[in-house]
This record gives sequence, structure tokens and C-alpha cells, in this order.
Amino acid sequence: LGRFEEGVPHVTHLIELAPEETRPRLLLGSLLEILGRVDDAVAQYRQVLARDPYHRDALMVVGKLALQAEDEAAARPIIESLVARYPTDPGAQILHGRLYALGGAYREALVVLQSAILLDPSESAEAQYLLGTLYAELGRVDLARQHLETALQLLPENGPSILQLGLLAADEELAEEALTYFERA
Repeated sequence: LGRFEEGVPHVTHLIELAPEETRPRLLLGSLLEILGRVDDAVAQYRQVLARDPYHRDALMVVGKLALQAEDEAAARPIIESLVARYPTDPGAQILHGRLYALGGAYREALVVLQSAILLDPSESAEAQYLLGTLYAELGRVDLARQHLETALQLLPENGPSILQLGLLAADEELAEEALTYFERA
């Protein structure tokens, strides 16, 4: 545990032994990402995509990292490729919704995130959370609270959902409720 730096040379050696294999590159990308070496991680994922342009996991991670960097120009072609290839993948739809939200297209984001929930309701905590935050941004506190509470039911230790519920309660001047959420977060 916590010895990720030590794993890098070992996985690099695996890549040298089997340069056409994608799994070691995915593992190296993951290790580098954990170590905060995001550019190096993306380079490994892009090597996977050079061999397999529709590799779901590589597309997902590169899209996620571009969104985290708020780089809409980098995220858009990756996520559009992902959604075109995997239209019924809830994770792809969630990234697509996040891309719309990043660009300020909230209506489109809401539709796409709701479709992600329909694709797999039992695994929809992230989509529920994102819907809650979007509805809060739009001033629809009732819907925000509904989606955030659903996210919390699906994933009881969901810190971001707990924090958002606390913020909603604080905005509504429900001090005791807000404090309860903040203590849990």
C-alpha cells in the first residue's frame, strides 16, 4: 500500500517486454495519475489509444482528466468518440453530461445525466450527484435535494453529496440540518 512509485519501474519493464500489450500501459497510467504525474499518465493512455482508438478505459480516463483540467477542447473529441462507440455505457454518458455542464449547456447535461441513470439505476450515484449540483446551480432546490439524497442512498459515504446537502440546508437557513451534514462530510 502506498508504494506506487516503486511500481513504476516494474510496470515500465513489463511494457518493454510486451510493448504491444495495453494492460501494462493502463496500469502505468494509473500509477502515474496517482502520483500526480498527469501528463505522463495521459501519454500512456494515448499510447493505448494509438493501438486501439476505441479502448473504453483509456477513453474514459483521458476524458475524465481533460474535464478535471477544465480543458473542454481536449475533452470534447475524446468524449464524443467514447459516446459514439459506447452509447449505452452509463459512465460514458456521465462524462458527456459533465462535458455539457462544463460548457454551460445545462439542459443538455440534465438530459444526458438522466439517461445515464436510466441505463443503470443501481450504479447511478455519480449521475445523481451531478444532477443535484446542476439543479442547485439552477435554483431548483427541491430537485437538487432529491437527487443528492438519492446519491447518498446509493453511496452512503458520498462526501461530496453530503457536503452539497449541507450547503443547500445552509442556504435555506436550516442551521441544525446543515451542521449535521457538515459533521458527516
